[in-house]
Amino acid sequence: MQLLLDVGHPIDALALLAGGLVTASRDGKVRRWSMDGSGGEVLLDVAPEVPSHLAVADGVLWVAAGASLWRIDDAGAVEVSTGLNEFVGGVAVTPMGVVFVGDDCDVRLAEPDGTVRWRGQTYKWGNAVEAQPGGTRAVVPTWDGYLYALDTADLPVEDEGSGEARYASLDYPTHPADLMPVMAAVWHGDTIWAVGHLLSGEGGGARCWRPGSRTWTGHGFDDPDGLNAVARSRDGRCVAVGSEGGVVSLLHPDSAAVQATYDLTEVQPGVPPSYLPVPHPVEFTQAPLLACVLDLLFTPDGAAVLAATAGGAVVRLPRR
Repeated sequence: MQLLLDVGHPIDALALLAGGLVTASRDGKVRRWSMDGSGGEVLLDVAPEVPSHLAVADGVLWVAAGASLWRIDDAGAVEVSTGLNEFVGGVAVTPMGVVFVGDDCDVRLAEPDGTVRWRGQTYKWGNAVEAQPGGTRAVVPTWDGYLYALDTADLPVEDEGSGEARYASLDYPTHPADLMPVMAAVWHGDTIWAVGHLLSGEGGGARCWRPGSRTWTGHGFDDPDGLNAVARSRDGRCVAVGSEGGVVSLLHPDSAAVQATYDLTEVQPGVPPSYLPVPHPVEFTQAPLLACVLDLLFTPDGAAVLAATAGGAVVRLPRR
């Protein structure tokens, strides 16, 4: 393990942009770093708002902060109105547009200027949005333990009277062993790996789901602590999951077999000085340790996983 950088504030999101690393931290700043951890150029400062989610497409960085989206490119940063009052719960980009979820439990597909083309009601708070690499689909994990999958090229429409589709029926699984909440999800081909807290309240779990199915697939992974983050390597041979207990586990995506385990408390021991909600903006759980994992990201060459922590660190973990 290698401590790559430390900003001293919880880092909620990581992204890759133009060969560098981007962090979003709770001091309100979005920074760009070299992959060796040097630099730290501030791309955006939205304090006292918190930049909570990041997405990158075609060299453009999208930032969810408070009730706004920010679009950052070579020309600078531009705020994009969302029509929300409190927060954007996640953002992703597909070839069809920008997908984001908000405080009203809607999923929206919008133009780059924020003009909404479609709305779908989930009736659940969305914790994130994840786009399928190279595809048009997206998945929304929610606080109430559901996953909603949608194809942005073929969206359901039930009400076109206002020019927006409301209350569209979005696909979700049901199963007695559901996670609740589902904190994050990532695509693996046509399936989805989701992580969260076990409904029993006894730790966390990672589950694989195929959209269209009402149950999880037969393989999964359980952790003594709740799981907050998940990432998939570009070669498709590894899924990383991160826990509130500061443990990152590398799994085989087709079997959930454990390939490696890292304990980040060895690099960043200690507990937060005060109550620390995780992830922003949902305030029903808290980070018990500074090493609590808030986001995960594979390096461009796939040789390592980067883990962002509640203590403000990014730790580099080599694949074995």
